[in-house]
Amino acid sequence: MTLKTSADMLLPSGSPAVHPSAAWRDVTARLVSAFVLSRLDYCNAVLAGLPALTLAPFQRVLHATARLVLNLRPRDHVSAALRELHWLPVAQRIDCKLCLLVHKSSHGQAPEYISNMLKAAADDPSLTTLRTAANGNYVF
Repeated sequence: MTLKTSADMLLPSGSPAVHPSAAWRDVTARLVSAFVLSRLDYCNAVLAGLPALTLAPFQRVLHATARLVLNLRPRDHVSAALRELHWLPVAQRIDCKLCLLVHKSSHGQAPEYISNMLKAAADDPSLTTLRTAANGNYVF
């Protein structure tokens, strides 16, 4: 038995050590997720309702990071890459974060200052006749 055959027996056939591109992609995706995506998500609820032109620089950063993780060329399409990485576009990330805040607030899991800002439309006497009160909507 040679050293090469014993080393081959130690590594499983599908391990990242055998396929360095898979290991590189996994490490890159984790680093990007830790640094870049956390910066994109930081206080992005403030950007809710802004036009697409204002959100475009953030979307370009997201596209550039997807290209980095998947080792795509600059002219390659990124939409499929974002789906493969399970990353939402910036506008949908903002909506998701806001929906999560409202959900947590309605279930008593959000910080108190957020829960105090949000109230059910049915609790406001001036809104009880509107459809929003019957649907269980919230107002700020």
